[in-house]
Amino acid sequence: MSELTNNNKKVPGCEIPKDVPWLGSSRVGLAIIVFFGFFNLYAMRVNISVAIVCMVDQTALRALSFDNGTESVDEGFNCSSDLSFGPKAVYGEGAFVWSKQMQGFVLSSFFWGYVVTQFPGGVIATKCGGKMGVAFPAVNTMWAAWSPPLERSKLTSSSYAGMQIGTVAALGVSGVLCQYLGWPSIFYISGGACLIWCLCWLIYAHDTPEEHPRISAAEKKYIQDSLTGQMAHQKHMKLQVPWCEIAKSPRVWALIIAHFTMTWTYYTFLTNIPSYINDVLKLDIKANGLFSAIMYLMMWIFITLTGIVSDVLRRNKIFSTTAVRKIMFSVGMVLPSALVVALGFIDCTRPILALSLLTAGVATIGCAVSVILCNHVDIAPRYAGILFGITNTFATCSGFLAPAVVGAVTKKQTREEWQIVFYICAAVSSFGALLYLIIGSGDIQSWAIVGEPVGEDIDLDDAKDTEKTSVVTPVEIDVGEIDLQQSPAADRYQEASTDL
Repeated sequence: MSELTNNNKKVPGCEIPKDVPWLGSSRVGLAIIVFFGFFNLYAMRVNISVAIVCMVDQTALRALSFDNGTESVDEGFNCSSDLSFGPKAVYGEGAFVWSKQMQGFVLSSFFWGYVVTQFPGGVIATKCGGKMGVAFPAVNTMWAAWSPPLERSKLTSSSYAGMQIGTVAALGVSGVLCQYLGWPSIFYISGGACLIWCLCWLIYAHDTPEEHPRISAAEKKYIQDSLTGQMAHQKHMKLQVPWCEIAKSPRVWALIIAHFTMTWTYYTFLTNIPSYINDVLKLDIKANGLFSAIMYLMMWIFITLTGIVSDVLRRNKIFSTTAVRKIMFSVGMVLPSALVVALGFIDCTRPILALSLLTAGVATIGCAVSVILCNHVDIAPRYAGILFGITNTFATCSGFLAPAVVGAVTKKQTREEWQIVFYICAAVSSFGALLYLIIGSGDIQSWAIVGEPVGEDIDLDDAKDTEKTSVVTPVEIDVGEIDLQQSPAADRYQEASTDL
């Protein structure tokens, strides 16, 4: 592998030493632990979506709706389906008589606590280390200290894959558990698995390579050298966060709105697909869980492919980072919008067509998810954890707003009501895509680089040209008790080599 150079000097992190293995390394071990962390997180996040179909007494609910004059309108379709598996499951006689609006509140309840932890979680992870932080902000902070530039895409993408695989597993298994062991087993099993993971996390995860007791000296040196100019290799480092510049940055606000609108679409599908398949397509619980799982497996494939294609387009200078991010985000928002609008006109007599449109819509959201996961690092790598905490605080609001809206709209559980849900989803997605297309960016912001004048966006694609990355006079940065010699231009060059 050829090295990148800067004025005939080697740039740290642009060569992988032969004595530093990949398999069996501590950084890969961290990726595996993080993978299962996100696996458990998303399994617990979505299990209620399937469980609620079993928990609610549908017969009593229909009788109550009839007494209130809000019974579901029979469209006159023969909805017997060949897509069921095995004997028809009796899953509609649950213990709770919850209205559709109450079901929406239940589905959104996860996010009530989730929303208040994101911003403080990002600050805690940055100040005290990611091990005791919360989910996404913590992982962003830990990978900033653990991932060498040439391996960052592989490490982050493999660890974040746990989100979709956990969703697939939960949706696929929950339906079977619901039928054969009852709905409480869904929560016992997923909760027990998460407790086991927490124990492993506390034992095996470490904030930095310096704190890892089993890391080899060669691997630790490799990681430290590769991150020269990006990280101070000590815990509790004190960085001056440019709060005012973050608050005033149009790029940050574009990312906030993009993150919110993406998650509105994502959570509309994530928490309500099983209810839609039950209410409109009339499929049994096992088929429900299976097809829901297939959709998220396809989304994971699209997230992975989007990352690969984006890297190719940027590496070959076909498009700039900003152009790639805007293209992928637009595809991941506009295409699902069109598909869900079409889905609203499909009735239960054509379940295969409906499921095909639904699968394509969920899968292509993966293009937008991929952009959101890396755009924080694009525009502010030093503050990626804090920035993700900020944007995810706003985005998480959609986690309880979207299900609540669905519950309020689908009181009669008819296809016409679901059409309204899909129209709202399409409108939100299209707005987010348009706004990001206008003011979104993939360039690092000047306030995110120490020693740079505020007010300039720095194009990292241009920074790859040696003639534009000559070393300038180092500036001294006060990070608590640590004095670092930092070259802004070298830092830009180093960030350019990450291919994030």
